[in-house]
Amino acid sequence: MSFSTGQISQMLEEYGRDHHVVADLGKVAEEIFQYTSGYPYLVSAICKRIDEDLPEKWGTEVLENIWTKEGVAMRSVCF
Repeated sequence: MSFSTGQISQMLEEYGRDHHVVADLGKVAEEIFQYTSGYPYLVSAICKRIDEDLPEKWGTEVLENIWTKEGVAMRSVCF
């Protein structure tokens, strides 16, 4: 079983609404898929690493800068 790019995008859009992230999460989903081939554990691990790197006190400006293709790449190095 694996996530499609669309499923990853849908998950990120929900996260974005909940955390007020205004970013191109569709492109982020594509980048996550490139690193993980949709494997659920890896998708979750990357998203968790990005989320944990973002203390709430930093605000949405930081969220928008981290939820990018580059942000995914930086957190995918160990995979």
